[in-house]
Amino acid sequence: EKRSAARLIEEDYRAALRELRTLAGARDGLLPTERAQLTALETARRAELTALLSPAELAEFDARSSPAAQEIRSRIFAMDPTEDEFRRILAARIAVEEEMRGTDRPVVSPVDFLNREDLRTKLNEAVKVAVGEARFADYQRATAFEFQALARVASRAGAPLANAAQAWDLRLSATQESTRIAENQSLTEEQKGAAL
Repeated sequence: EKRSAARLIEEDYRAALRELRTLAGARDGLLPTERAQLTALETARRAELTALLSPAELAEFDARSSPAAQEIRSRIFAMDPTEDEFRRILAARIAVEEEMRGTDRPVVSPVDFLNREDLRTKLNEAVKVAVGEARFADYQRATAFEFQALARVASRAGAPLANAAQAWDLRLSATQESTRIAENQSLTEEQKGAAL
């Protein structure tokens, strides 16, 4: 019974969302009133699901079908997270969304997390607490667009993900070293060129 009811809530939400996105697509963006409608839709959807499902059921529902879960899955595949790590990262993401709901800058789409520095900072802090310092470094690498492209190339070539990680680490250390050289005021331009 709950599964059918949850499905109906989701179908209603998606239909309303499609309608808003169709309007926005015709104009290349949402108007402020439409963004407010989108926020109200998401708030109502969440309230209905919270009323219908127990906390454990809601967590399971989120892990399997929420937009946040789908977006996180696609972004952290190269981290190769355990089920527990994935659920902790998802819980951190949902907590940030909940915190922003009702503010003047709510989360209305996965694009918000990609484009808004305040959200990325909050999420990064929450993920670091959730998975620890070492795995957070893996998370940061996995969510970097350039690394995702590198991991896809490695995957298509049949190379292990570890090779992509090694290439990324080499690129990162070379970038850091070149920045250090460029900012070293005690070196002449000629010395900087030779060091680079």
